[in-house]
Amino acid sequence: MLEKLAISLKELGLTKNDRLLVAFSSGLDSTVLSHALIALGYPLSLVHVNFQLRGEASEGDAKFCENFALEQQVPFYLCRCDTKKFAHERKLSIQEAARELRYSYFEELQTEHKFSAVLTAHHADDNLETFLINFTRSGGLKGLKGIPQKRDFYLRPLLGLTRKELENYAKSHKISWREDASNLSEKYQRNKYRLKLIPQWKEIETDLLTKANRSLALLREQSFAFEALLQEMLAAHLNLTGTIETLNTKHLRSKAYWPSLLRFWLEEKGPWDYPSLEKLWQSENSKSLESENFIIYHQEGQYFLSPKKEISDLESYQISLETKSSANLEFQKLALENYPEVPSSQDALLDFDKLSFPLLLRPWQAGDRFKPLGLSGSKKVSDYLNDIKISGSAKQEQYVLCSGDDIVWLVGNRIDHRYRVTNSTKTIYFVRTL
Repeated sequence: MLEKLAISLKELGLTKNDRLLVAFSSGLDSTVLSHALIALGYPLSLVHVNFQLRGEASEGDAKFCENFALEQQVPFYLCRCDTKKFAHERKLSIQEAARELRYSYFEELQTEHKFSAVLTAHHADDNLETFLINFTRSGGLKGLKGIPQKRDFYLRPLLGLTRKELENYAKSHKISWREDASNLSEKYQRNKYRLKLIPQWKEIETDLLTKANRSLALLREQSFAFEALLQEMLAAHLNLTGTIETLNTKHLRSKAYWPSLLRFWLEEKGPWDYPSLEKLWQSENSKSLESENFIIYHQEGQYFLSPKKEISDLESYQISLETKSSANLEFQKLALENYPEVPSSQDALLDFDKLSFPLLLRPWQAGDRFKPLGLSGSKKVSDYLNDIKISGSAKQEQYVLCSGDDIVWLVGNRIDHRYRVTNSTKTIYFVRTL
């Protein structure tokens, strides 16, 4: 076993000059890893997190770890956590809370003491269990590749070794360890696989773990290759302008990897309705789909992704008679004879005498209505924006100019019919888009 571990450590790029921090639970896996590292001459420190979930048993685990560190004469770090309180405050399951607390403490120690790596004692059996859990959770290729041997500064040098090999090492070196009683409970999905499914599977495939390790290694290799392809495609077809990402789909949507490319691009900005996203380009321009924090729409073969903006994040402005400019707009009072010869469609010409100052420039809100120029009746702002196919991103940032309770201008688009310039208009209020 020591030979296999030495090879694994070398492949991970570790030398005996590295300072290692080992996550030490008091169980077989971490106890054997710590003992073996010391036997190989690697300098290490041990860290134990007491989640205080099992009363005296938790305290016994912590004491075992401390005594082991004293016997081996290695530095030891202990963290006690009120896991139940933390889970309640963060609305997490106990397992999620424990994981967050554990890794947060590891990272704190790594930052403070500059350890070369944090080692965990996951082995081949753990890897197979993780594969099965991810398989039932529809984890896709990313989940099916199992536990990564290396992630940031976390290393798992035992992934090529089985629990049986660890037990044999402990027996031959007369090493004791503590068993967590919860490992025998079928309350947890992982334990059901460990205690019921995998033993029966091993009866059918006597070399199950060897074959599983080979398959998982191949899945990792193929997953990394596929991710590299997707990353290359995104680099070639994705552009970023400010906070808006634009994906040119014209040469991508016919490819077999199109659905996977969307997931690769958007998985950290989801969840999404991926089947609808795949076909969004077939719908009318500006149709959009949303996740909790993002909105995506398409226009002429391109997908546009932007963060959602809450109404509270957008400012409102008061426009007085003295205001000359504000929020990329310029305000001017004109005599009728100075009517602009070729007014832009994005500007507004309003009857000054019908306005009540100060005006209010604000984001549009659900339920807003106005009477678009040329129409006799009123229309919801939301319906009007849909009619003129304003994109999801621009729709969020649409402003209206108000006089009292009336919307007099859908900024950059259409004025209200009641405030138009007519033959009876004496003075023009000209609002120009800068």
